[in-house]
Amino acid sequence: MRVAAASSRPAAPPDVDVETTAVVTSFLLRRGPGGPRLLLLRRSARVGTYRGRWAGISGYLEGPEPLRQALREIEEEAGLSPEDVRLLRAGEPLPVPDPALGRRWLVHPFLFELLPGRALRLDWEHTCARWARPETVFLLPTVPRLPETLQRVYPLVGEGVEATARALAQDRQRGARELAAAALDQLALAADRSPMRLRASACYLARARPAVPAIALAVAHAYARARSVPHAASAIQAFRQAMGDALREAAACAAGQLPSGAVLTYSRSSSVTAALLARRPARVLVSEGRPGQEGVALARELTEAGVPVTLAADVALPALVAEAEAVVVGADALLADGSFLNKTGTFPLALAARRFGVPFYVVAETWKVLPPRVAPLVEEWELDVPAMGGAGVGVSFRPFETTPGTLVTAYLTEDGPLPPRALRPYSLRAREAWRALFGRPAADLA
Repeated sequence: MRVAAASSRPAAPPDVDVETTAVVTSFLLRRGPGGPRLLLLRRSARVGTYRGRWAGISGYLEGPEPLRQALREIEEEAGLSPEDVRLLRAGEPLPVPDPALGRRWLVHPFLFELLPGRALRLDWEHTCARWARPETVFLLPTVPRLPETLQRVYPLVGEGVEATARALAQDRQRGARELAAAALDQLALAADRSPMRLRASACYLARARPAVPAIALAVAHAYARARSVPHAASAIQAFRQAMGDALREAAACAAGQLPSGAVLTYSRSSSVTAALLARRPARVLVSEGRPGQEGVALARELTEAGVPVTLAADVALPALVAEAEAVVVGADALLADGSFLNKTGTFPLALAARRFGVPFYVVAETWKVLPPRVAPLVEEWELDVPAMGGAGVGVSFRPFETTPGTLVTAYLTEDGPLPPRALRPYSLRAREAWRALFGRPAADLA
């Protein structure tokens, strides 16, 4: 049974209760002179979910004992009895949300060794089997979070990489650029400590936060530069430095483009902050930026620097667009079609700017442009907010949304102002970096 992936279907609304379904996933290991090999199975068109994806041996947990269910699935799907395999490890269950299905899987992972002389016999749930190197799980279109599931029972990457990926997934304070920089710092360490695992480490870090694709973009660009040079760690750190240079140049471009009068912004972008401090407009309009209060932090920083600030409630900000000479925001990622990803609440500002005839600028570096046919996944946060309406009322927040490029006046980048249609060449460049890392141009991060 398949366990969750990126989907083009609309995501379930945030106020719909998410069903949790427990499943088991077993990996079979075969030892040989060429090193260990893992069994990967391609799901058939006859299964109910995730057709055509690669997976381990999976099934619904139908009783209180995951190990017993795992052995039953191995017998049904691979034709192997409990005497044909030996349990090597049982891992901690892994939660795998799939907003597109409105479900949350709880995956119980197991690692078994296939004993010598035993042969597989696949049932109807799979079309083919492949004994592959363990790191191949990064390079195939798999069920969601399959590498992370495997890591629970087999060491694909070192403890430092795993810990950093876990921290990136849980971080609700730092912005996309800061998260990407943290991933590169760990990747440089991994390049020194475990050079043979560089690609696996890069893939694992790139997948740490599918809803923040800037992490994957930075890792992919850095890996593409580092994979064939003698000193990979130095190449990774050089790209990290280039990211900082691009930020400063994009901020300088924005400072030269913004008017001297009132400027409205939203949340807190480091590049926008640098541009505002350089331009020093007559007034900056900003809102609180709930739930993280990034706007409050920005207001404090600008005020301390002597820039006049008006702080408003989030819901009041679109109406204040009429008082501004320009709207400027940052971006977590840019898409090939000219749209961009940023904090939820950006889209209404762009609509208000169009309504009032106010220029709408986005400050972003070009390394943030995604490859064609790669889109960020939906992420939902559970908020500690008193439920309005009594027990049973769910509270959730989708922190990111996409704003169409048709509402963007210009992207202000290290290469100067760019119209939305000019993102295509950067997207193709990102595709090559994506291909270098994942082995295919449009690998999803699920």
